[in-house]
Amino acid sequence: PFYTAYNAQVGSMEADIFLQGNSLLVAHQQDELNAANTLEDMYLQRLDSCIKANNGFPYADKTEKLQLLIDLKTYGPVLLNELVKHLRRFPSIINNKNITITITGIDHNFPDDSVFATYPDFIHFDGVLSVHYSKSAQQKIAMYSDDFMKYVSWRSDGALEVNFNFIKSEVARVHKEGKTLRLWDAPDNPISWKTLMNAGVDYINTDRIDELASFLKQEN
Repeated sequence: PFYTAYNAQVGSMEADIFLQGNSLLVAHQQDELNAANTLEDMYLQRLDSCIKANNGFPYADKTEKLQLLIDLKTYGPVLLNELVKHLRRFPSIINNKNITITITGIDHNFPDDSVFATYPDFIHFDGVLSVHYSKSAQQKIAMYSDDFMKYVSWRSDGALEVNFNFIKSEVARVHKEGKTLRLWDAPDNPISWKTLMNAGVDYINTDRIDELASFLKQEN
C-alpha cells in the first residue's frame, strides 16, 4: 500500500492502525490483523528510506509535500501515546517540514480536543468541520473533514444533486484559517473527483489510486 501511493506521488496517504500489545498493526478491519503488518515495516521505515534517498525530502521533487494520515482504530489516547513513541524513532519524518502527521478516527477512538495541545509539535489532528474549537486546539488541527453526503440531495428523478456553492463556501472558510479540507464518503469515480476539484477541496479519498493519478495528470 505504501509504494502504490508513493509511486503515484500522492499528497496524502492513510494508514489504519490497531494497538496489539506494543505493536501498531496496519489493517482496515480487526479480522485482517497480521502481526507482520506493522506500521514501522509497512510505512515508517519505507518513508524513512525514501527521505534519505531524496536528501531529506519525501519526494525527489523538493516542492512536494506529504501528509501521513493515521486512522486510530482502537482506543485513541492509549494508541496515540504508543504511536508517539514509535514516531520518535524516525526523526527524519517527525522533524521534516515537508511532512505533516495528522491523526484521524471515529469519535470513541479520538482524543478529546481539550488535550490536543498536550501532544508533541509533530502531531496534528483532523478536525470536524461543524465543531468550534478553542484557539489552542485549532492550532493543532491540520485539516478538517466532513461527510460528502451532507452536501448532496436526491432529485425527484433519482439523480444525485451536489450543493456545489455550499462546498465552495466551506472550502473558503477552511482556507481562510490556513487549513485544508477533505470530504469523505464521496463516490469514488471521475465525476466526483472533478466536482471536488472544482470546488477547491484539498484531498480526494480513493481506493483507486492509479486511476486517480492518471485522471489528475490529464487534468493538469
